[in-house]
Amino acid sequence: MGQLCVRGPYTLGFLDTFSRQPVDSKCACFRWGWVTMLLSRDFVGYMANEVAKRLVANKMIEAGNPAVLGERIRVKMAEELGIEDRLNEEVREILSQHADEMRRTGVSYQEMYKKVKGELARQRKLILR
Repeated sequence: MGQLCVRGPYTLGFLDTFSRQPVDSKCACFRWGWVTMLLSRDFVGYMANEVAKRLVANKMIEAGNPAVLGERIRVKMAEELGIEDRLNEEVREILSQHADEMRRTGVSYQEMYKKVKGELARQRKLILR
């Protein structure tokens, strides 16, 4: 699998402007597989506003105030971006609780991480990127 280098005004390394932490996301890339990107809160807001404008402009929806619609879309996009991050943190906590047992049995951390994450995602009916 090759790597895709992203260049432009919204590249890797942008921080969430409120918490000053990176916003983790992955974008689909048809030729190279999944590519990890950091999205700034500003860029997520820009994308949400563009989606709102285009939906209204193409008469796909009616909105009294496109700015309010854009904000509602931004909130939902930010929630979706945070789901996998919260799941990853929960998996790390579970594995840290069972670290001694994993060392005794010689189980690989990476294998258990994938299994636990997959099982939690399945139980919660999440589609991971």
